[in-house]
Amino acid sequence: ALITHAMMYGPQAAFITEQFPTRVQFAGSSIGYTLAGIVGGGIAPAIFATLLHEFKTAFSIAMYAAGALTITGIVLWFSRETAHALLVTKSEII
Repeated sequence: ALITHAMMYGPQAAFITEQFPTRVQFAGSSIGYTLAGIVGGGIAPAIFATLLHEFKTAFSIAMYAAGALTITGIVLWFSRETAHALLVTKSEII
């Protein structure tokens, strides 16, 4: 389990940071990561409890997770690739 956890979180910091321009990378990545944790992780238990109460089966929770995974995959597909992009502009170089 720890190997899977490390494989998932290891590249995450670089991926999230590179989605923002250099001058706002720290703020953008930290605010985005924090808000995602609050919104995604904060309301998930309430959503799970509601789904279980309404549908009386854990299958509804699995469908919610599959939907979240699908949205994540779509967002990753459309995320920009920064492997060959300049992360700083000439005006930012001191």
